[in-house]
Amino acid sequence: MSNRDIAEQEYLELTPATDSISNRMADSLFRTIQSHERTDASDGILDDIRDLFENGPEAFKDDPPPVYEWVITTTPGETGPTLDYYVGTDPQEEQTWLGQQLETHLPNEYQLSTVETEPLAQITESAEEFTAVEYYGDPASPWDWTMPLSRFDDWAADTDNTTAENQPLAAVLETLGETNRPCLFQVCFQRKPNFSSDRHDRKKLLKKGKISLENYWTERVFETFGSEVSDDPSQEARERIELLDARNVGCAFTMSVRALIAGAGPEATALGEKLAGALERLC
Repeated sequence: MSNRDIAEQEYLELTPATDSISNRMADSLFRTIQSHERTDASDGILDDIRDLFENGPEAFKDDPPPVYEWVITTTPGETGPTLDYYVGTDPQEEQTWLGQQLETHLPNEYQLSTVETEPLAQITESAEEFTAVEYYGDPASPWDWTMPLSRFDDWAADTDNTTAENQPLAAVLETLGETNRPCLFQVCFQRKPNFSSDRHDRKKLLKKGKISLENYWTERVFETFGSEVSDDPSQEARERIELLDARNVGCAFTMSVRALIAGAGPEATALGEKLAGALERLC
């Protein structure tokens, strides 16, 4: 999935309230988004015929699922930075549906308004140099993309059993709320098709003890020279199989996350490293 361009376009501006979004609300919202089919923007048979003449066989292909975007920008001020929250969709036609879902799933105190804005310009117009952060997973094996992320309950609660301060996005917001630089934090996500077949193939390899590419090719070398290789899965492989069995392959997203900081140098680099470390626990 490519990142969505942050150009001047229509966004939903979200004004948070003191009431927080519960895990139940978030889970319900994402499950609704995951099951949503792309809105049919066609005006009928004439539109379909025109599409066929313009695009040929490509017109018969299903459109990809919508891309949803969440953007936070910070604007420095005398009493501290102002954080603005924007939600967008690609294609634009999905925005009405998304706004309805946000109103349904978020606390009533949250306010939504439609605005024409260019979040990126708020950052790029304030400096000539920039510090960028791109997030990516760091799995033990490239095959582990099928594995679930770390369970929220496994690491979120601290010794006082409070979770808010340990939530990854809470760390991002806290960092942005303390900076005196214009910043932008963007999350784009898109529904991932059911990957039952990939899970099946991954489990077959794990049952043969194949955990990583390094492990796989090492065993191939031993086999080449006639050495016996055990096909019994290790404890680590069995644990991975259990996690895969529990994975809901029909409810998953492809996601990209990035941040942009106005300015360069040690201070901007330190801020970038702090933002980069905020999501470490998820991997």
